[in-house]
Amino acid sequence: MPENRDKLKSYISSVILMAEADAKIVMDEVSEAEAKALESAEALESAEADRRIAEGAAAAKAAEEKRVVASRLCTRRRLLEYREYCAGQAFEEVRKRIEAYTATPEYAEKLCALLVKAYGGMPGITAARVFLRQADMKYQDALAARLPEVRLEFVEGRFVLGGLILMSEEKARRVDLTFDSGFSDLSGRFSEITGFCVED
Repeated sequence: MPENRDKLKSYISSVILMAEADAKIVMDEVSEAEAKALESAEALESAEADRRIAEGAAAAKAAEEKRVVASRLCTRRRLLEYREYCAGQAFEEVRKRIEAYTATPEYAEKLCALLVKAYGGMPGITAARVFLRQADMKYQDALAARLPEVRLEFVEGRFVLGGLILMSEEKARRVDLTFDSGFSDLSGRFSEITGFCVED
């Protein structure tokens, strides 16, 4: 059992590390492309602005400055769109890896370990609801065998990636150990984890 948990933890850690590494590579590429694009755009726009300003009057200068600002904003918007695309690609890769993991034999053991972990947050309960994906309902017997002292009711949850939710009315507690929640947390902390911010 501990060996399987260690393997599972190691597997999940490696998936997260790979996703973080992918995101770091994308972030580096975007930063480099952004710097080159901005440098090139600024050089071109600056040269054009200098020529027109030298030829024109104050009105031409004001109009040209507006055009330079608009051009820079357009360039920055395109770079932001590319960053958002890259972030979307990274999240899609993580989602695919999670989906692949839930199709492995190790996933059933992971569900059992999650149930025991959730139960640890509300010891002494005698009954609880376990929310699972429809695809995971086949693991009911294995899960029930892990907590024979607790009367478990299995209910289909409203999540899609995997994991489970344990809810006890006795303790008025709910422990959410779904992969969906973990994925959402990872998405919310994407900038923090990778340093890749799509709002810049």
